[in-house]
Formats: sequence, structure tokens, C-alpha cells
Amino acid sequence: MNEHGTTLQREGTFSGLSEAERLQREQIKLLYAQAPAGLLATLVNSLVLTLVLWQVTPYWKLLLWLVLVLLGAWLTHRLIKSYRNAPAEEMHDSRWSLFFLIGLGTCGCLMGLAGIFLFPYESLAHALFLAFLLGGMVAGATGTYSVMMRAFLIYTLPIITPLCFQLLRRGSELEVAIGGLLVVFYGIMLHTAYYVHRTTIQSLRLRFENSGLLAELMVSQSRSEQAIATLQHEIAERKNVERALRESEEKYRMIFENSPLGIVHFERDGTITAYNENLADMSDTSREEFIGLNPLTYLQDEELKGAIAACLKGERAHYAGCYRSRRTGRVTPIKADFSPIVGDQGVVLGGTGIIQNISEQKRVEKKLEDQLHFLQTLIDTIPNPIFYKDTGGIYVGCNRAFEIRLGLDRRQIVGKTVYDLLPRDLADEYHRMDLALLRNPGEQVYETSLVYSDGQRRDIILNKATYFNVEGELAGLVGVSVDITDRKRAEAALKRAHDELEQRVQERTSALAAAVEELQNEIAERRKAEEALRNSSEKLKLFAYSVIHDLKSPAIGIYGVANLLSKRYENALDEKGRMYCDQILKASEHVALLVEQINVYMAAKEAPVVIEKINVNDILQMVYDEFSAQFSLRRVQWFGLQERVQIHADRLCIHRVFRNLVDNALKYGGEKLSEIRIGYREERDFFVFSVTDNGIGVSKEDSERIFGIFERDKAARGISGTGLGLAIVKEISEKHGGDVWIEPGVDGGTTFYVSIAKHPGAVAPA
Repeated sequence: MNEHGTTLQREGTFSGLSEAERLQREQIKLLYAQAPAGLLATLVNSLVLTLVLWQVTPYWKLLLWLVLVLLGAWLTHRLIKSYRNAPAEEMHDSRWSLFFLIGLGTCGCLMGLAGIFLFPYESLAHALFLAFLLGGMVAGATGTYSVMMRAFLIYTLPIITPLCFQLLRRGSELEVAIGGLLVVFYGIMLHTAYYVHRTTIQSLRLRFENSGLLAELMVSQSRSEQAIATLQHEIAERKNVERALRESEEKYRMIFENSPLGIVHFERDGTITAYNENLADMSDTSREEFIGLNPLTYLQDEELKGAIAACLKGERAHYAGCYRSRRTGRVTPIKADFSPIVGDQGVVLGGTGIIQNISEQKRVEKKLEDQLHFLQTLIDTIPNPIFYKDTGGIYVGCNRAFEIRLGLDRRQIVGKTVYDLLPRDLADEYHRMDLALLRNPGEQVYETSLVYSDGQRRDIILNKATYFNVEGELAGLVGVSVDITDRKRAEAALKRAHDELEQRVQERTSALAAAVEELQNEIAERRKAEEALRNSSEKLKLFAYSVIHDLKSPAIGIYGVANLLSKRYENALDEKGRMYCDQILKASEHVALLVEQINVYMAAKEAPVVIEKINVNDILQMVYDEFSAQFSLRRVQWFGLQERVQIHADRLCIHRVFRNLVDNALKYGGEKLSEIRIGYREERDFFVFSVTDNGIGVSKEDSERIFGIFERDKAARGISGTGLGLAIVKEISEKHGGDVWIEPGVDGGTTFYVSIAKHPGAVAPA
């Protein structure tokens, strides 16, 4: 049977039906015929969205959402397959329309759920991509499901409404603008869908009427007059359809011209036939210049040409890059999506491109990257280890000092838990304290221990506090540690010295009591005087330790309270109040630094040296890493040792020597300081190291005096310091059987020399 016969036979089965029933049945058939394309678009878009949001959205959310979408798509596929396999007499049952609308609404709700459930709150770029993708699905549905307006509304309203609500609710200017554009865009798509729907209905009616006309002509020639009248009526109707099509074309033209995105249309050979004003502004070229051009030969960007060529082969293509105007050379960052226009027989008739100017997005992303880089550089310059975690206990960042303490690179730390980085006993304690802090947000200060990169377990004070995101939700915690091992050792040494002193006093008192009976009164009195003098000296020493110990805790407390006052009540304080807070912070920092330096000085003076074989190059590398941020900020060049040097000495003492000398050069070198050199030479009995800088230098009259306790160069006024750094260097060099001296440069600059005995075992510790 020929095509006309088949059509007439099919139409004959509708002869007893009303036009509305026939239209509904044809709409159902068209929906099921076009549904596979829409289903495929849903699957592809859901997979693309999952991949794009993988780094900014929790994995479990993405996977749960994707499973639901795949399940809905599978059920819809089963429904389409069941419809196609159903007997012809059952395919027009109204239940197929109900099932299809339910499945379509479910898919729309699942895709719309991405606008809230998967919304990337922290990334505007990903939010824009989400809006673009969902808007594209609405645009695709305009041609796929507008044959039945109920189907179009049931599918698109759940997709676009949650995202628009989310963007408008957040309230930033850019997000409100995007949400408003989506609302306008949906209104345009709704209007377009309505016209496509009307055109489709009119076409179906015309087909019914044409088939009826052909049937009448074949049944009886006697009805020719009636057929002619019917044909004339059909012509009139066609004119009405053409007028409707012209009106629809005009509305499409209005959308084309007023779209906030650039739009281009090209023929199957690539020749451009339409090019809106927005794209003309974006490409810095008038529309008259581009109409008739072929981008496959005109464009210079091979990737962009490849995307257009793929579109003309029937594939959807995407491009992201920078378009350079051949006329003015202006470079514009763009994103483009190209879609083929396919005829009834699958022949590619041409293509369209939607182009978006992303210059502002790039500028915002660059600004955010610069801010993040500045903040990371800022915390890297802080000498105390700093880390921060999320609410799950996962490390999300740290500073350079924390990396050095653990002996790990930041990439080896981020994404791990304490159980991945620390011994089990420490990890249990850290995790327990973290949970307690997260249950009761605020601040937490306690003493604990930490295993350093060299395997030593050292005592620390850990200061932690919770932080919140912009929505006021708990986001994690940040911690800062302070090494108190030396302080605790000094406290233990002080206690031991006190106990020994008490024992010696008791023994000496007993001896003196016996001697009083044997010696003359004058000798007894003299011994008593000597004993009193000795006791006074020891008590003075104990008093000094006590003062050092008692000063540090209040200084830390003052610093903490002042810091909290400055942070939490900054807006409540006037300028003078903030100035007073800054002065308190600086004063407490100076007191804490002074106490720490006195501790180091007394440890250098009292503690015995531990002689071992050490690599000086490794120590210098640690010193360089500690000051690398200052070197970078002040543009100071570092020249380390050119040869590998190993000596026998106390590792901690040698580290303090180089650290104090480099710190001294940075503090007092002034603005002209541009380089620091480490030198080395070997003499018969000594290893001699030098630290040379080209700063402002030290005067000759101060070259000997500055090695005294609390002595500083006269030019150092206004620079923070305690005057103990060089005294510590002198104590350490003398305990190693060597000396320290200074040689001022001829044209400025200073060279400090430190000698270490080659056989330190022969040197009696002080």
C-alpha cells in the first residue's frame, strides 16, 4: 500500500472521533516519538553537571542525585518501550498520556533539585554553569515537549523555579541579576513554546483536513465543487498559518536581537547568515562585515574552527577560550555552544551558536585568586604553625611553619586526618579535643605534645577556635601551636637546681654548726658572711628564673585578652581605643619575646652541650625556610654554602647561632639590605663561619659592646628587639671553645664571624 493509502487508512480509524480527540492522540504519539532525544539530553547533562561540580559539591550529594536521575531516566525508557510495543488499538488510551506526564514531571523535579541540593554556594563560576545548563534544558524542551503545553510546563517549571528562587534569595547583585535573567529567559521560552505549540496544532489540523480532502477526492469525483471549496478554505487557512509563522518569526527575531548572549546562525557550508548585535559588540566587528563570511576560513583559532566544524557534522560542540578581533586585536574571553540544525531525513542544514562574554567572570576569578594567594602568603610568614580543618576533622590548609614541623608538603597534609599524620595516641587525643570544641563552638587552649619531623616529641600549647561560613553555619576550626619544650625544660632544671641548693644548704649548715665549736669567732663570722653571700647569689638566680616564669604567662594572657578585645569589639572602639589595643599587643609581644630570649640565653649559659656530628648545610636550609617569606617580601638574595660541611657540635646551639645572626641582619640591615652570604673556612684548630650582609652596618665603637647582655646598636632605636641575640651567640661559641667577633664593611654592611673548636670534647661546658 502506498503512503497516501496508509495515511487514509490511519485517518479512517479517526473518522468517528472529534477533532480534540484526534489532536490529543497525535500529541501523545509526537511526545513519545521525541522523548528519546529529550531523555538522552537529560542523561548527558546530568553526567556533565556531576563532573563539573565534583570539586565544589560533596560527593555523596552528587552521587545520590545522579542515581535518582538515572533511575528516573530508566523508568521513562521502560515507559517509552512499553508504549512502542503496545497493540495499535491500545496506543491511543489516555493512560499513556498520564504516565508520560508523570514521568516527565519526575525528571523535571530531579533536574530542578540540582538548583538547591547541588547549588555551589562557594563558586560563582559553577553557579553560572548550573544556570546555563538548566536554561539550556528549558530551551531544548521548547522544541521537544511544546507539542503539548502541559508537558512543557510540567517538565520546565520544576527545573527553572528552584534555581531562580535560590539565586534571588541569596541577594548579591550578580546573583539577583542572573536570577532575573533566568526569569526573563523562561518567559521568552514559554512564549516561544506557546507559538511552537500553536504551529504544531495548526499543522496537525491542516494534515487532518488535507487527508480528509484527499479521501473525498478519491471517493467521488462528483464532489469536486465541494473539494474545490475545501481547497480554497485550506488555502485561506494556510495563509493564516503563514501569517502566524511570520508573526512567530518576528518574535524569534526579537528574541534573537535582544538576547543577552551572542547568537550566530550559519549554513551547512559554514556561511554566516545571522549575527545579533550583542555578538557584534563582543567580537568588535559590525554585523555587515560578518554576514556572508565563512568562520572555517576566516577565524584564526583552530579550536574554535574545530568546534564549528563538529557542529556542521551533526555534533554538539563547546568552546572556551579567548577570541581575538582581527580588526582591532582586542581579546575577549568567551564560552560558546554550537548546535546543529538537522532536517527530517537527518541531513544537517546548518548550525547555531550561543556565545557568552565571560570577561567579568574571569576578572572576579582573578581577584579571588589574588586574595587567596595574599592570605596564604600572609599566614606563611607567621613563624608559629597554623592549620585549619573542616567539621569532619579533615585538614583543608596550613602554613609553611606547620609543614616544617611535620616534615611534610602541604599536598601531603590537605585532605588527611590526624590519624594519617600523627601517632595513634596523639591522634586520639587531638580528635577527642576537636570533637569537644565542635560540639561547643568557641575557643580551646590546652597543653599537649607533637612529634616533629626529626622524630622528637615536643611539648606545645595548642590554641584552637571554631569559624563559621557566610551563612553563619559552623565550617570548621583553626589551630595555632606554640613550642614550650624549652620552657618546661628550664622549669625542670630550675626545680632540680632548687632541690640541690636546699640539700647543699642543709649540708653546709650542719658543717658550719660543727665548725662554730672548733673555729674562732672571727673565722665563723667570715664563713657565715660567705655563706650568706652565696645564698644571696643563688636566691637571686632563683628569683630571676621565677620572674621569667611569672612574666611569660601574664604576657600571654594580656596578649590574648587584648587580641580578643581588638577583634570582637573593634567597631565599638574609637580610634584612640584601637590605638591603645595595638600598644598593649605590641607591649605584651615584646615582654613575651624578652622572656623567651632570656630563657634561651640562660639555657645557652647553663645547659650542657650535646656534641654530635651535624650537617651544617641542613641547618642552613632550615634557617632559610624559616625566613624565606621575609627574603621574598624584601627581595633579599640568599647565598648559602657552596660545599658540604660537617662538624661536631650541639645541633640546637648551631641552629640558634645562624638563626640569630640572620635575624639580626634582617632586623638592622635597613632598606639597602639586598643580600646575605654565608661563608666558611677551616683553620688548624677551628671551623670559622661568617654571615655577611650589605645593610647599613655597625659602627666601630659598637662592634664590641653589642655582644653584651641587653646591648644594642645605637642605630637600632625604633626596631623591636631584646638585645640578647648576640649575647646568646657569644655564649654558644664560647661553650664550643670558640669566639665571635665582627668586622664592619668598608662601604657599609657587616660580617659576623663565629669559630667552633674542631675538638669540642676537650672543652669543658660552662
